[in-house]
Amino acid sequence: MMLTLHVLMLSLLSGGSARVVSDFEKECGQFFANGKSPTTFSGAQYKQICQTLNNVDYFATLYDTDNKIPVYSAYKFEGLMGCTRLQKWHIEPQ
Repeated sequence: MMLTLHVLMLSLLSGGSARVVSDFEKECGQFFANGKSPTTFSGAQYKQICQTLNNVDYFATLYDTDNKIPVYSAYKFEGLMGCTRLQKWHIEPQ
């Protein structure tokens, strides 16, 4: 119930939404190598969530409801965007 409330609040604030699914590979397979999700844990506390924005899936997240943490999130990398950063990285001396 609490997870549903958090998802609802997030969707109202951000324009995004999420849905709990029973099969990552069927619902959000595009985020995994060869369409196969990593090994999932057994137990009712683990929820597979597809996160969307404007009806487009952007992330797949395995969420642990007991510890209230994401176990992992998957995203499809679509290449480097044009970077306009002018400053160089500043490396801390070792």
